[in-house]
Amino acid sequence: MKVLLLTLSVFIIPSISIAQPTVEQLVQAGEFNKARQLLPELVKNKPDDASTLYFQGLLEKKGEKALEFFETLYTKYPKSNYADDALMQIGEYRYARGLYVSAERTLLKIPRQYPDSEHVRRAITLLMQSMIVTGKADTARMYLDVFQKRWDDLEFELPDVETVKAPKSKKPGKSKEEFTIQIGAFGSKDNAKRQREVFKQRGYKVALGKKKVAGKTLHLVWVGAYRTHDDALAEARVLKAKFGVNYGIIDKSKIN
Repeated sequence: MKVLLLTLSVFIIPSISIAQPTVEQLVQAGEFNKARQLLPELVKNKPDDASTLYFQGLLEKKGEKALEFFETLYTKYPKSNYADDALMQIGEYRYARGLYVSAERTLLKIPRQYPDSEHVRRAITLLMQSMIVTGKADTARMYLDVFQKRWDDLEFELPDVETVKAPKSKKPGKSKEEFTIQIGAFGSKDNAKRQREVFKQRGYKVALGKKKVAGKTLHLVWVGAYRTHDDALAEARVLKAKFGVNYGIIDKSKIN
């Protein structure tokens, strides 16, 4: 019997020791570079799978190319478990780029088509902000009334001002670290300071900002400084994977 167990262990133990983490596991752990190394094998084995398209988009450093993967995923596999994730990526990308009208169309699909998605509340928040920026406060109010009947824990408040001007785009110039990652927005400055200290202790460069919404001051928590939107987005995805924080990409050159 001992001989048999020894013989079996020769075959079993090596198979355990060489087990490789999956692309999904590496992404969840924030190991994006390692995940990229395994991505070609995933593409080879599952070239037409929804999950493959999603991770191709998520790991792609070029924003426009990543968008192509997400759009293909949603078009081909609207009923997959990754469809709402892809839509959220598309909506956030367009919103961050200032493409508010197309962001509206994308974000509206999430509460309509995927009401149980974990992204619903963030999608509604960005949808409302997009409508406000494009001067559609009345439409935003109508939608918000409908959404609050379905999700009674929505905390978004519409500003009293009927129209809000969209930020002017800046002409390209010298490359500066003008992008940052917003991970929090608090009515209380003390709460913002607490989140800043948490991420400082984790080794991140953190700053506070503020803006007025509906006559109230929001205290913002910003992590890092990046030369390009894509650099900031890549790091934001790592923060999301590691700590579960929601994020937005902020172009500080457009802040008045």
